[in-house]
Amino acid sequence: MQPGLSTRRTLDPHSSHALRRFVILLLFMAAWSLAARPQEPLQALTVMASAAAVLECLLAALRRERFNAAALNHWDGACGFLAIACLSRGLA
Repeated sequence: MQPGLSTRRTLDPHSSHALRRFVILLLFMAAWSLAARPQEPLQALTVMASAAAVLECLLAALRRERFNAAALNHWDGACGFLAIACLSRGLA
């Protein structure tokens, strides 16, 4: 390896903002589902993640974002929330 070459890879600012937004929303939804329905938190998380996926799709369509853009956007958030909804549905 050549000296001076960095192997650390970073996200562009738009992607890091989208990732931060996704993680913050996911943490909020997990905490809320535990507080709202302590007996069945996974069912509450499924409902909230499904609603978040629909809203992310709506925002992406309204902003006319490309589905296969180079940076992370609302479509990627929608896919992430859909995956969380499917996972929590399968575990419930």
